[in-house]
Amino acid sequence: MKYHIGIITARKSLRNLQNSDALMRELCDITYLPYSTTMELTNLYLEHANKFDGFLFSGQYPHDYIIENVCAISKPCRFLDLADRDYYR
Repeated sequence: MKYHIGIITARKSLRNLQNSDALMRELCDITYLPYSTTMELTNLYLEHANKFDGFLFSGQYPHDYIIENVCAISKPCRFLDLADRDYYR
């Protein structure tokens, strides 16, 4: 049985993540959870917190925002870490 991972990403980053969709789906079941605002980010996390085996955040900001402003993340999670040169491309 594959793990089911929720990928929380800014709407503007969604296309970049989908470039590796086929590879990720070989390893796990994934569901994209795009957001546009911090309120939407909060609601997405709270609504889906118990539906997944773990979370992947599209960066440190959404990960830290949830921890600092919403609650501790109880499921395994990671965030993508981009070098400054990649972020500004």
